[in-house]
Amino acid sequence: MKNYLLYVFLVTLSLKGFSQDSTSVAEKKNAFAVSFGSPGLGFDYARKLNAKLSAKIRYTTFKLEDYDAGEIDVNGNLVTGKVSGEYNSIDLLVEFLPFKNSSFKLVGGLGIINKSNIDIFMEYDNSVTFGDVVLEKEDYGNVNLGFNWDSRVAPYLGLGFGRAVPNSRFGFSIEGGSYFTSSPDMSLEATKLLAPTTDQLEEINETFKTWKYIPVIQFRLSYAF
Repeated sequence: MKNYLLYVFLVTLSLKGFSQDSTSVAEKKNAFAVSFGSPGLGFDYARKLNAKLSAKIRYTTFKLEDYDAGEIDVNGNLVTGKVSGEYNSIDLLVEFLPFKNSSFKLVGGLGIINKSNIDIFMEYDNSVTFGDVVLEKEDYGNVNLGFNWDSRVAPYLGLGFGRAVPNSRFGFSIEGGSYFTSSPDMSLEATKLLAPTTDQLEEINETFKTWKYIPVIQFRLSYAF
């Protein structure tokens, strides 16, 4: 009888231990993810701290070269524009789920912005006529306007839906937010007959002095383990 009770006890203990192991295996606390949107393509690792909090480190990168922005009409003459830009940052983030049984989240942290710049190149698309004078676009020159936020540390706040570490193996989330930074460093270069345009740099700086945000909207696919 004693041997039988001991056997039952050992079997029960083994089943309990197996149940606990199964539970711990089922609870996923880590995730790798890829995200896409603004300001670029992102890769991150997330760690679940508790039921409401997760920590995440994210790397985001983007590069655009000579994107044709189309033509605009300036006093009857066509001006073409090309846009180039580069961005990369490392974010240290914390996600908070304020509501039980909901994937709504608040996100906060710091972004280390290594590179963030935009250049807009403009030139006349064809010859320009002033009365009886015809100027070829090569003679007229071009203008390049630059925005630069390189080497900055910026607070980040956002919100969205979807857990950093999903409950299932795969997860999807969406997040919108903004980096809060200082105004961009502006540059203005112009050649030939457009060279006097550079005198407008101070006015351009004044126009963009309140542009202290870098908006973010990202769609994220994650794998939990």
